Amino acid sequence: GLALLCFLGHCETPDSKTYGENVTNGILYLTELSAQNDGAMAMSMDKHYPYEHGIATYALGESYALAKTGKQTLPGLREAFEKGVQIILDGQTSDGGWVYGYQDSTEGDVSVTAWQYQALKAAKHTGLEFADLDKVVREAREFLEDSQGRNGGFTYRRHGGKKNENKWSLTGAGVLGLQMLGSKSESKIEKGLEYIFTGGPSDNTWHEEDPIEWYSNNGNAYAWYYHTQACYQAGGTYWERWNDIFREDLLAAQEEDGSWLKGGGSTADDDQDHFRTCAATLMLEVYYRYLPATGDVQDGI
Repeated sequence: GLALLCFLGHCETPDSKTYGENVTNGILYLTELSAQNDGAMAMSMDKHYPYEHGIATYALGESYALAKTGKQTLPGLREAFEKGVQIILDGQTSDGGWVYGYQDSTEGDVSVTAWQYQALKAAKHTGLEFADLDKVVREAREFLEDSQGRNGGFTYRRHGGKKNENKWSLTGAGVLGLQMLGSKSESKIEKGLEYIFTGGPSDNTWHEEDPIEWYSNNGNAYAWYYHTQACYQAGGTYWERWNDIFREDLLAAQEEDGSWLKGGGSTADDDQDHFRTCAATLMLEVYYRYLPATGDVQDGI
């Protein structure tokens, strides 16, 4: 799903001369996985599978939107995407978020929720009809608005005594959700954006004095991925500030083979390396990818 999003973000489709086969194979892999697993798209159906499923559904949504203008017909694409979206819609918690295993819970998780709202954004822009989509989006927006800590950061979960927790690593995910889902609370969005630049040192996930070393050795590619999108959507000085932080440092951290490896070049964790490379690619595609995909963020998805 992540790799497919990278190709799509470069406007590659199944019709593309150079990468068409890569895109086609990625789509077919996900549609076959869906068919084999009653709509779920994950290699392991443990409690973490909503991450994989949300990412895969997001990728198929963008694939379907692009395929409508292409020459090739990909059997099973629409069906897999619709089943994927329905699993997400049905898996929303009673407080408006999503959690491990799509459990019927009263406690949503901002981290899991972030991938689900991106998939729902893709669902909206396909033009396909999904019952309760608007209701689910509204409740997700309310969930995120209530998941912001007192200092502007976003909490992992609101319960368990952490209602006012501020996690720098999740703040971009929370802010982007408010932007995409059409929150009218500009103050919450601005407070979250400010926390991106001021909150990092408080939770030991940001080392402003040497961000290249930080990203290469122990950086949070997940956080940077969402911060980049949130600041880009905000524009103005927020984007200028973040762009100055991440762009050259991210390019400098790239390996000779084109990847971004954990530990300044260690290959100890191939899955992590794959994620970091995809996240970095998506960040660098933000300049020409995300605004057309999200439309007018003030109106939500």
